Amino acid sequence: MPPKKIIFFYLKAGGGHESTAKFLSKQIQSQYPESQIKLIDIAYKNSQSQQTLVLKGYNWLVEDGKWLWWLLNVTTKNYLGARLFLWLPKLLITHTKMAQTIKEEIVEFQPDLIISTYYFVAEASNKVNFESQKPRIITVVSDIFGAHPIWFTSKAGEYAVFSDEVYKQSKKYVPNDHIHKFDLLFNSKFENQLTFDEKSIAFKNLDLDQKIKTILILSGGNGLPNGDKILEALLTQIQTQDLKHQIIFVAGRNQELYQKCQNILARFKSLSSKVKLFGFRDDIYTLMNLANIIVTKAGPATILEAAALQKPILISHYILEQETANKDWVINNKLGIYESDPRTVAEKAVNSLNGNFEFEKVELHSSVREVVTWLMSEE
Repeated sequence: MPPKKIIFFYLKAGGGHESTAKFLSKQIQSQYPESQIKLIDIAYKNSQSQQTLVLKGYNWLVEDGKWLWWLLNVTTKNYLGARLFLWLPKLLITHTKMAQTIKEEIVEFQPDLIISTYYFVAEASNKVNFESQKPRIITVVSDIFGAHPIWFTSKAGEYAVFSDEVYKQSKKYVPNDHIHKFDLLFNSKFENQLTFDEKSIAFKNLDLDQKIKTILILSGGNGLPNGDKILEALLTQIQTQDLKHQIIFVAGRNQELYQKCQNILARFKSLSSKVKLFGFRDDIYTLMNLANIIVTKAGPATILEAAALQKPILISHYILEQETANKDWVINNKLGIYESDPRTVAEKAVNSLNGNFEFEKVELHSSVREVVTWLMSEE
């Protein structure tokens, strides 16, 4: 009998852990509608200031403090460095509000299955005294093409990984029979494009012209570094070259970025009708379908979804070490290009729409159904 009570744990440090948890929970609910599912941000019982500190601290490290983040990743990437670094997860596991939250939620909900999309959680879950049989504890490694050893700091439970590279990494730290390798994981609806008529309706709903080439700028949940400068550079290109291109800009939950973009549009009043500026959107699948090129960060979910839809990808930002493998996968497979300077990003986006770059198209298939079947099995 498949598990009926399932609890997902994640942390809002970057958007990938949360989005993976929510995506998998929806897939499970769809295939197993009788399931009772609970999603828990392990920091939600922390004070608001502590939650803000976690998120802002992470954002500072991967943006302004990126060289410190890079140094931390590099020095802990080898076996010895990773072992020396284990004091941090052990501290988080045993002495923090997050660890207490994990325990309290498990004791209250009494799940049949515990799924974590963040490190540290498996060990904390394993320490809980269960009323009956201990449930399966599974860590879903949301970093696809390269994962830091800290993912594999616990021998407790099982791991799901989604590339040969991460599988090889995981075997250095976790017993082989605890690791389950699948093909790439992304939302399977991105395997199929919208029809012409469906795109027509979507363009009309957005008050955009289907005949005009469209640039989609995706910021992710936390915003795209230099996204406002990229928008300004693109509008300058469109204005000076008298181009017909139109832009969809999704700023995510980053209010500061959204406001900066609004200020830029106020200076380009004659082009404001060519730009649709949004905050957070949950219709990214539709927006990607409308794009001729996608400018974005190197988050694994976004690049896999764009590649599955066979859209050219222009990566303007990646997190050192953590997302380097994602960026390299795009470039090595000729699915897109990387450029960080906003003016050059704008130039290359326009040049790609003019056919000056050749991009490969690949057929990608998601392993989500196989993953859900495995998660809900009695292994």
